[in-house]
Amino acid sequence: MIKKYKYKSSEQYCDAAKTEYEYELNRNTKLDNKVSITLAFCGVVLLLFIDYLDVRSLWEVEAQSQMQCWECILRFLCSVFQIACLAFFGVFIIKLIIILKPRLYLRLDTENLLIEALHEWDNDQAYMYLGIKYSEFAVYNNSVNETRSEEYRKSMKWIAIAAILYFLNEIVKRNFI
Repeated sequence: MIKKYKYKSSEQYCDAAKTEYEYELNRNTKLDNKVSITLAFCGVVLLLFIDYLDVRSLWEVEAQSQMQCWECILRFLCSVFQIACLAFFGVFIIKLIIILKPRLYLRLDTENLLIEALHEWDNDQAYMYLGIKYSEFAVYNNSVNETRSEEYRKSMKWIAIAAILYFLNEIVKRNFI
């Protein structure tokens, strides 16, 4: 025998759970947009980096002049900075692409609701059932969003390291070579 419960605030619970569920859906979309915009911007920057950070140009010297030992060391250091900058920037772009990969994201499937005995329940029971489903999906989707957000934050560290290497390279090139 199925015991029928009387839920006094089932509609409010369902509305609150649905609001949280929709918040996570919107958050997912915003994160996708943010990563896509960052990726597009960084694609353009990468093209500029590849052209600008030319290691061969560091080693071009005039035919008559000879490089001092300290100058060779600085040129080698600049070469390492340039290669490392491109490597960190490349890892950053790869991490962004990985963040955008397809993932499991739970959505309320209305076809499954037709299979359930939902139509036989009273309004309070139906609202409570839907509220529970929305809550389950929101919690799962939140964990997916948190993981993706954390990966985005970590990838921003890679771009920060690339920027630091770029500026170190510029300081050494402009002041010492």
